[in-house]
Amino acid sequence: MIQPQTCPICRKVVTFKASDEKSPFPFCSKKCRDVDFFRWSEGRYAIVEELDPRIIELQRLEQEGEED
Repeated sequence: MIQPQTCPICRKVVTFKASDEKSPFPFCSKKCRDVDFFRWSEGRYAIVEELDPRIIELQRLEQEGEED
């Protein structure tokens, strides 16, 4: 069964209309979108896994290969 999309800030169920360009998706409201943006700007979110430079280089090469 497919789970309904929920707002990552307040966990309300989010509805999305493809024709609505002003939709705050994946958030339920502009307020939740702004809260998330503020958290990013404060540095509250972080990538916690170590990034292996070899894997990054392989991904870059794969992307370049797809562009050709």
